[in-house]
Amino acid sequence: MVFVNKSLEQMMEEIKFNRIIFFDFWSPMEHKERWHFSAIEYEFGIDLVTNVQTKYVNQNLEEHIPETQNSINYSNKWNQLFTMVGLALENALTRGHEMFYALSKKESDDLIKGLSELPSKCFTNIDLPISIKIFSGEEGYIVRVRDSGKGFSYQECIQKKRNGEHYGKTFGTGLRVMDEPGIEISYEGTGSVINIMILK
Repeated sequence: MVFVNKSLEQMMEEIKFNRIIFFDFWSPMEHKERWHFSAIEYEFGIDLVTNVQTKYVNQNLEEHIPETQNSINYSNKWNQLFTMVGLALENALTRGHEMFYALSKKESDDLIKGLSELPSKCFTNIDLPISIKIFSGEEGYIVRVRDSGKGFSYQECIQKKRNGEHYGKTFGTGLRVMDEPGIEISYEGTGSVINIMILK
């Protein structure tokens, strides 16, 4: 994937856009089956990682983008698309709802024992929506993910990543995973919108 400074309109011209083939607008509180937490234990507590269910990502891509149905027989970019979209949704879930990381030992024990509820404990504004839209064209596709958060300094993070510097609050693996050839990614505004373009 390559980070680019392209607007949605420019990408739509490149793929020779002709129609929107998928749109979903959902609240994490109303669709708890679409995401879950993974816990990683450290010396000072537990770091909670948000994961979007692969079933949700795979089903939507395979249903609407024919090339992904047999992606194992295609170039790596079609396999990468699943990862890119899943990661974009996870980032939207985390940033858009102000997830709190690195709970204390007591807090994490309470969570594990069921003494506190994960969504209310680890998120604010859990009802704020996330949207995903897929644009189709003669030459390719654009997957657009939008969250309801304040965004982030994506230009600074991308530059630090390219310079080999630490650029995230925790490990900052998201941009590194995304930085693979075959797919173009651009952010909009404050970083709460991401466009993922893949050509046929």
